[in-house]
Amino acid sequence: MVDVDQGQWHYADVWTHTLHVVKNVSTISFPYASVPPPPLGEDLGGGKIHESPIQNFVPPPPTGEDSGGGKTNSPNLEILLGALLHDIAKPITKSIDSNGQIRFFNHENIGADLAYELCLRWRYSQDTATAVRLLVKNHMRLTGIKKLSIPATRRIIRDLGSQLDSWLTLIDADAKALKSGVRRLDLSELKEKIQELKTQEPQSTYDSPLTGQEIMAIAKIPPGPQVGILKEQLANLVIDGKILLNDKSKAKKALQTILRNRPKS
Repeated sequence: MVDVDQGQWHYADVWTHTLHVVKNVSTISFPYASVPPPPLGEDLGGGKIHESPIQNFVPPPPTGEDSGGGKTNSPNLEILLGALLHDIAKPITKSIDSNGQIRFFNHENIGADLAYELCLRWRYSQDTATAVRLLVKNHMRLTGIKKLSIPATRRIIRDLGSQLDSWLTLIDADAKALKSGVRRLDLSELKEKIQELKTQEPQSTYDSPLTGQEIMAIAKIPPGPQVGILKEQLANLVIDGKILLNDKSKAKKALQTILRNRPKS
């Protein structure tokens, strides 16, 4: 991460940018946010990370947090770890395109798996590791999007779940750690849409109105991956506003249409 250049949108290498993002999300003062990093060490494939344990730069697992599934007592733990690890895969995904622009293709997905493994290695709980993976995986989700539709906002609410507020904090902190003069991400409209939808649809999980058992009965198929695929298609119709929440009658008709139109095997 140290000395890994990021190109035109950033003022510093990946490590310095990472510390800036961590500082942005922090609600308490960490000494590393204002002091030089320790000596360089281990090569991680295109960049370096510090030899000294990286957990020295984040809070240790709080009381009650262990590798056996215990929950954190700190409401800020997942977001702090997400900030620290959001660009962990940049050193191994860095490339330069034909125009000389630096790219980090798929670093969010590769980084999500790395972050998950690191959290477990540091003896954080499965719940914490899963939450951090979700944050890292989605930290680029709004890239290139100028205006979010209602269905897109519903998908964000569904996919981020209990980590929605932490995700908003992370992407805001990430945007604020870019080079001076770069247009900052305005989350106000998204936050308004989220609040509006959560108020209007407080019981919504944006899931299929039909259970797996109901889908199997209508489609006349056994348990298996196809049930999940059909269930996801129905959930997408709910998110797109084509089926009202919990409208089983319309969902059954939609399922029959899907079954009629699917390719013959």
